[in-house]
Amino acid sequence: SDPASALAQAQQMPLGQKRDQAIAAVAGKMAETDPAQALKLVQNLLNGNATYAVFSSWAQKDPAQATQALLQISNPQKRNQAVYAIVGSLVETDPQTAVAWLNQLPVGQTRATAQENLASTWAESDSQAALTWAQGLPPSPSKNSALQNIARTMAYIDPQKGLALLQRLPSASARNDAQRQIVDLWSRDDPKEAADYVSKLPDGGQKSQLLQSVVNQLAQTDTQAALALAQ
Repeated sequence: SDPASALAQAQQMPLGQKRDQAIAAVAGKMAETDPAQALKLVQNLLNGNATYAVFSSWAQKDPAQATQALLQISNPQKRNQAVYAIVGSLVETDPQTAVAWLNQLPVGQTRATAQENLASTWAESDSQAALTWAQGLPPSPSKNSALQNIARTMAYIDPQKGLALLQRLPSASARNDAQRQIVDLWSRDDPKEAADYVSKLPDGGQKSQLLQSVVNQLAQTDTQAALALAQ
């Protein structure tokens, strides 16, 4: 059947994940041959996955045209999905191409979102290269967010390295926010290691809050250790 009919058929499916996946699959396939038309067909859908699928395919085909279309999107959620798709596609091919793409975006929220997403996406495959790039950015809240994203991404593999990177953030509130997030994730994966880290922190600050987070996680697997840590 033609793409429009296939999309209409997917929309008739019961609401849920399978319907969303079907719509995104049809939209992505359409975008391989006519991304502009694919975008027109999905632009009124609430499904952000469809927007992502269209722009992911479009960025591989013609990133310049995809960018022009991105800048015309007024819906913030769909614009973010388009940004994530373009960044993901470009980073997978060549991170430096993604950096060049970012640099030609107009200054504003879309560029800031792209910069933060580029940091975390690139860090998944090469955290050191992403870190070197982010450290060279001019001072800004977006740079801080990029560094936070890299730290969080690094923390999935090595929490200690992610936490060490936080010390380079100029904003205390940004450091604290990211530290809480990393410790929370770490305590779910390895509460005893997280507990050892928190116990060695100097008193004051948010140590008690971090400690409580670890205790809560540890109590689910080792009640005695949780009680000892809480004392």
